[in-house]
Amino acid sequence: MDQLTHGADSDRLRAIGDALVTLAGRTRTVEGDGTAQAMLLAMHWTGDDADRFGQSWATARTRLAEAADLLDTYGGRARTQAAEQEAGSAGATGGGPPSSAGPRLPMTPPLAAADLYDELEDMTPQERADYLESDEFRDLAVADPEGTKEALDRAFDDGLFADDPVAYADYLEQYWIDRALQQAGIDPAEWDPSQGFDGNRDIVSAVYEYYGELYLANPDLEWAAMANMIGPSFAGGFADLDLARDVAQGVLAGAPLLPPPHAGNLAVLASLSDADLAFYESTLLSMQQEIFFDQGSMHQAYVDGGIAEIERMHAAGVIDDNAMQAWYGIDSGDPARVDDGNHRLLWREQNQIIVDDYQTIYSHFPTGPAVTYGITLIGEPTIPGAQTFGEVFPVTFDVETPGPHTIPFTGIDNPLQGTVTVTTPLPEGNVADQSSRWALIEQDTWPAFADLTDEEIRAIVESDFDTRLDEARPVNNVDRIVARILSGFDADVRQ
Repeated sequence: MDQLTHGADSDRLRAIGDALVTLAGRTRTVEGDGTAQAMLLAMHWTGDDADRFGQSWATARTRLAEAADLLDTYGGRARTQAAEQEAGSAGATGGGPPSSAGPRLPMTPPLAAADLYDELEDMTPQERADYLESDEFRDLAVADPEGTKEALDRAFDDGLFADDPVAYADYLEQYWIDRALQQAGIDPAEWDPSQGFDGNRDIVSAVYEYYGELYLANPDLEWAAMANMIGPSFAGGFADLDLARDVAQGVLAGAPLLPPPHAGNLAVLASLSDADLAFYESTLLSMQQEIFFDQGSMHQAYVDGGIAEIERMHAAGVIDDNAMQAWYGIDSGDPARVDDGNHRLLWREQNQIIVDDYQTIYSHFPTGPAVTYGITLIGEPTIPGAQTFGEVFPVTFDVETPGPHTIPFTGIDNPLQGTVTVTTPLPEGNVADQSSRWALIEQDTWPAFADLTDEEIRAIVESDFDTRLDEARPVNNVDRIVARILSGFDADVRQ
């Protein structure tokens, strides 16, 4: 199709082209928003219905992408013809004004953001909630995000959502998630944990680089710095989860006489299937995504709007009292309160946001307990001075040497008999257990981070993340990890 129209004026052609390109952008936004919501739903919905929905959405997503490409193609053609007609008109001699082929297409949405407040005011609570779920509202929010937010914020402040605050809270949370995604350079349509580490490699790095940029712009955002620094150990873990098999096999070969249940866990770990590994890898990637949606949205709201936007999130019910107090502390500028505020955000991450994900992994029987044990055993924090789980909470056991306590018939202590206390590098605990994981953070990881100077933190955060990730990946350290574990046994003999 070489010609879209014949005899139409260039202004109208350009209007058509602009409208088609705008629709293409809105279609891609629908695709992206739908994919993000589908991923959130998949975290909490399982079974045959969930599988069917996932398959149906995959088909719909493809069709939306095709429709967006088609709109872009013909929008571009219309713009090109408009330019060609203008060039032709400029070169022609004489002639009157160009003919009109009809009224121009409207270049604003059916409802302008400036009128949104009045429209919401005339709606019932249910109508407002339904409208915020509509395609019309989605188009408006894409066309004028700032104007839409201003109208929604005013409506909330004036009590229009008092009977149903959830609709506004959902909008506000998604608004700041979208802003964080934009700042991080992440396309939500491409962020799919089910595609594994290799399918999300660039996004994994973009997440931690975003955290680093937050800290470099404002050193009071210590949680972001810590997240950037620990990122290589966390991301490296799910990038090379299959290496857990190699490590387990190496430890079993080098130390065959291990106490139960540790020997049993290592045996299960050494024989994991590829299907099990894929499940654990995608679940860990989903955890990274959940953390970003929660912490990224709060941090971006604070960066863009200060404490007032955090207070708005709290008033709407997006965040709780603990998070609000955290941000008051961070915003105070007082070093002790800043530290406490960031510590509260860390507590939120570990004890509210991802606690259920760890339990999902642990409860994936029969291999879940062994996999979380393996993560606990192999994990090495990439924060200077921080120790492994086994170094902080090692497994110890006593062995009685044979023979009587005294030399027979004398009552004299037998020097050949006693108790041998064996300290192992094996972890006494499991990261899937909420209290054990938080104890490790409280007693070692957080203090190690807090002991670093601002200059030391900045030097690490400013360094190339991908280089740090490659250096931390178990695939590049498997021999050293096995050697660390095998050399970590110690014995203390007591009579």
